[in-house]
Amino acid sequence: MMMGQQARQVTGREKVLQAHVVPMAQRTPSGRAEFLRQVLRDARKQRGFSQMELALRLGFSPRHISFVEVGRARPSRGLIEQWLAEVDAQPSVLRAALLHAGFAPTLSHTESQPGRPENDQPTELMDRMLAAHDPFPAFAFDADWRIRRANRAAWWLMSQVMPNYMPNIPPDSSLDMVMCCAHASGLLSNMVNPASFGYAHLAQLELEAVANPRLRAAIDALAISLAARFGERPAIETSCLAHAAFSFSTSFGQLDFLRFQCLIDLPQDVTLRSMRVELSLPMNDRTREVMRAAH
Repeated sequence: MMMGQQARQVTGREKVLQAHVVPMAQRTPSGRAEFLRQVLRDARKQRGFSQMELALRLGFSPRHISFVEVGRARPSRGLIEQWLAEVDAQPSVLRAALLHAGFAPTLSHTESQPGRPENDQPTELMDRMLAAHDPFPAFAFDADWRIRRANRAAWWLMSQVMPNYMPNIPPDSSLDMVMCCAHASGLLSNMVNPASFGYAHLAQLELEAVANPRLRAAIDALAISLAARFGERPAIETSCLAHAAFSFSTSFGQLDFLRFQCLIDLPQDVTLRSMRVELSLPMNDRTREVMRAAH
């Protein structure tokens, strides 16, 4: 430090980040306990809650909250989860707190915190991202494969390739993509490569069902539908399920796309309940021209 230069005050957030730099194996039990106390204390303060207000919200005494923050009481897993949910902490903060408390980090499909929406990514940001992809299809869907938001191009394309299915979807309701593929008038009805696309979609869903059992009933329905319509299941390469080429027969001729899926969370905040975005790109000039002319 230069002579006469004053030391800059280190913020609580910076202290937490500095603690992350030290590998877990090098931290002593007392160091991990101090890290946990600081995470909980800083999260409360950054949310603007006093110990009294947080205690009332959690149903604990202010004395117990104080004891946790100074290290005189060891918080349970349930208290840590409730505490960080109440102050709207990011999933990465919850994982770090649980790890330093000696608990296994939560990575299951139920990771969404109590009292918070399961898919609470900024909708304004998502809408801007989807709109920027016009005139090509883009939509956002949740872990149960329900479309929550879509751009104009996506809705237009779905109306063209599923003319008998889309009118049955109630206004302002989410579109179940699994059942949409299983239905005879759904997404596969005008697809040029329905069997390969449908079975690849089924393979991806089966992998996701390991962590999200809520998909199981829809997966079974899709498997029955695919077997009845296309026969024996082919071998599927599972290393590229998040991106695939597909084509539709439409009144405008064949439209060819390449789709890929992505996440809009920071890597440390991704959970199995995070919303995903699927973007489709035209694979040739004809498809590009049709989509641009339609919008």
